[in-house]
Amino acid sequence: YEIRPRDWSSDVCSSDLFTGDDENDGDQGETTRNRNRFDDSDGCALVTGRGTEIRMKQLYLSHKLKGVAAPVSVFVLLSVVILPLDFTGDRTDGIFHYLIAKTALKYPSYFFDLWGKPIFTLTAMPFAQFGFRGMHFMNVLIATATAWLVFLTAQRLKFRHAWLAYFLVLLTPVYFQQLYTMMTEPLFALWLAWIIFLFVDEKPASAAVFASLSPLVRQEGYFLIVLMLFIYLWKGYYRFLPHLLLGLLLFSFLGFLFQ
Repeated sequence: YEIRPRDWSSDVCSSDLFTGDDENDGDQGETTRNRNRFDDSDGCALVTGRGTEIRMKQLYLSHKLKGVAAPVSVFVLLSVVILPLDFTGDRTDGIFHYLIAKTALKYPSYFFDLWGKPIFTLTAMPFAQFGFRGMHFMNVLIATATAWLVFLTAQRLKFRHAWLAYFLVLLTPVYFQQLYTMMTEPLFALWLAWIIFLFVDEKPASAAVFASLSPLVRQEGYFLIVLMLFIYLWKGYYRFLPHLLLGLLLFSFLGFLFQ
């Protein structure tokens, strides 16, 4: 039997291909046992026997489409529920965040306003130009991306029912309620999901850099930096500890230049 390496750059199916010749194999059951093998992780179907390989790359495309179907469905569902609402569920802080984002181009100093949260202001600014519905659309995009990242993280951690991540995120009552406000919580949830995904995906440097920027999304980001500090000390990631300060140092330097 020949084991071929995974290679999607060619026309060969990415799963390891097992080829053989029944006539040269004293035990035909050995070849038959590999017949109709399906590797769900790659979406590649193999039929082996008498040296025959049937490469079904279409199944790979089908597998990829299944991965896209869930986030697209989430986006459509949230759009139907959230976008028709031309009001906000918040009457205080959310209104100020919206006004800061809407007028940031006219008053550039708002991009450095710590109360308004600079990263939120920069993210929300183009959507705020379209009013409340523009902000709701931003939250729909954020919620879809957050649920997808949590799903991918669950997959990386080998959870058996990773698909439940979509329900666990979107059906959390407090989280769903925030989607038709203009608060910073949904964006911070996305930011946190992205940091966790990077860490689980063994990218500690990138995770530390994004964690260092988290106070510019929400004030709780300072606690996240402290938590990441202890985690990195525990894991022995000493060389990545300076990364936890990069975001705030960069923001302070830009603020100094702007002033």
